Amino acid sequence: MIWPASKSWPIGCRSCDDGEEGPIVRWSVSVMAEGDRVMELAEIVELADAVATSNGIATGIGTLAYWAQIEVEAANSDEAVERAMAVFSAAVEKAGLPLWPISRAETVPDEEELDYGFDDDVTFGQVDRQG
Repeated sequence: MIWPASKSWPIGCRSCDDGEEGPIVRWSVSVMAEGDRVMELAEIVELADAVATSNGIATGIGTLAYWAQIEVEAANSDEAVERAMAVFSAAVEKAGLPLWPISRAETVPDEEELDYGFDDDVTFGQVDRQG
């Protein structure tokens, strides 16, 4: 499915309801839109300014695409993509960029936010090895 880089895309078009709510985690989401002309420096600067409020960065100068990396908080990867796409679409519109289809979205959870289930107060003893 292709989503336009516009805030008018339907927020509920992707289901992220897997029946289980997990803990809220900070995610870094990269979203890319590809088009038919080369992006200029001033355009990418405008996009960078628009995503800065979400700890975002933008790139794409001299390419046929623009993309941003945005931080969001969500219970899972699908929800993170949905939230980041809303931020990205609003930023694209604010920056006045062409509304190209979103061609890629990738998520990476913040390692500090993950719970691997280890006890913080576990102590490890030495094994007595007699020969």
